[in-house]
Amino acid sequence: MASHLRDKEIRIIVYMDVFLIAHQNRKLLEAQTQISISFLEDLEWVINYEKPSLVSKTRCEFLGLVWDTLEDRVSLPSRKKKSLENHLSKLLTLKRYDWITAIEF
Repeated sequence: MASHLRDKEIRIIVYMDVFLIAHQNRKLLEAQTQISISFLEDLEWVINYEKPSLVSKTRCEFLGLVWDTLEDRVSLPSRKKKSLENHLSKLLTLKRYDWITAIEF
């Protein structure tokens, strides 16, 4: 399915039923989004128009990562960074590591 869209020169990342479509040109992105939606509806997929963001953005969270096209960077969201810092600080303070600590992460 994704290969069919890529054959139409649509840059797309798919994970299960979550899609990210990328293009530098906003108008082309909107057109490619509509092509992709039409293709999925032709395959009898049900599109949840309330959940997805069909508005082009330069920064979005996708698959638990922040994708920033202006800075050309993929990073952890602030809340995940803070959680990771807290867990690492706790591990360094304890000076030991066990599976119970890992499970809490």
